[in-house]
Amino acid sequence: LAIAMEGIVLLEVLITWALSFYNFRFLHGVGLYRSIMCWQFTIMSLHIAPLVSMKQLGLSSTAEFLLFAALVIASWTVRNFNMSIFSVVMMQLEIGAYLCDIVPWLPAIALLQLVIASVAWAGMILASCFDDFSFVPMDRHLHKGWRHFRRSAAAQRCFAHEFSSHCVAQLVFADLLCRHPAMDGHGAIYGALVIQAFYALMVLTAAVLISPHALPYNLGTVPRPLRFPVNLPPSLHGDGATDRIAPERFPWWAQVPKESRNKND
Repeated sequence: LAIAMEGIVLLEVLITWALSFYNFRFLHGVGLYRSIMCWQFTIMSLHIAPLVSMKQLGLSSTAEFLLFAALVIASWTVRNFNMSIFSVVMMQLEIGAYLCDIVPWLPAIALLQLVIASVAWAGMILASCFDDFSFVPMDRHLHKGWRHFRRSAAAQRCFAHEFSSHCVAQLVFADLLCRHPAMDGHGAIYGALVIQAFYALMVLTAAVLISPHALPYNLGTVPRPLRFPVNLPPSLHGDGATDRIAPERFPWWAQVPKESRNKND
C-alpha cells in the first residue's frame, strides 16, 4: 500500500510539472511574460506548483536543491530567458516557494486551487450566456452551442487547453497537497485570504508604478491621480502594465471564433 501511495504521489508530481511547463510554453508564445498579464493568480499558482510538489517527494537536501535549480532554470529557459520585471518576479516566486516553509500554507494553497478551477469555469459558462461579453475564446465556443463544438477542431482543442489548465492542473495539485502528513485544513480560509490580499497589493502596486497602468482580468486602468510612473530599462519594462495582447500571437485554436452566418453552426 505504501508503495502504491508513493507511486500516486510521483504520478501527481509529474502531471503537475507537465501541465505547468506546458502552460509556461504557451504563455511565452503569446507574449504574456512581457506584461502584467502574466500576473494572473492562476499563472502564479502554476509557477509555484512544480517547486511545492517537488517537496512532496521526500528527497535528500542535496537532491532537492539540484532539482530545484533544474526546475527554475528550465522554467526560465521555456520563457526564453525573458528579463522583464514580470518574468523576473515569477523566478523570485519560484525561489521563494523553495526557500520558505510552505507547510503552514498548504491548506490555503489547496483551497485556492479549488477556487481557481471553480471560478474559471463558472466565469466561462456565465460569459457564454451573453452575446457581447467575453473574456476568453472558450466562452465564445460555448456560446455557439453543441453543434459548433462538435464540428469545430478549434473548439475541441481550446476545451482541452482550458480543461487541463483550469481544472486538471488544480485538482491534481490540490490532491497532492492533501496527501502531506501535516495537512489538516486548519486555517485554510484565513491563509487563502492573506495570500489573495498580498497578491492584490502586489498587482495594484505594479499597475500604479508601471505604464500604461492597466490591471489584469480586464479590470481597466489605474485612475490618473493615482499613477506614479517609474522609469525602467526597456528590458525590465517589457510591454509594461498593459491589458493588450496582439491577437496574431495566439495559435489558431485560441483565436476568438468568428460569428457564423448560420447561428446554429
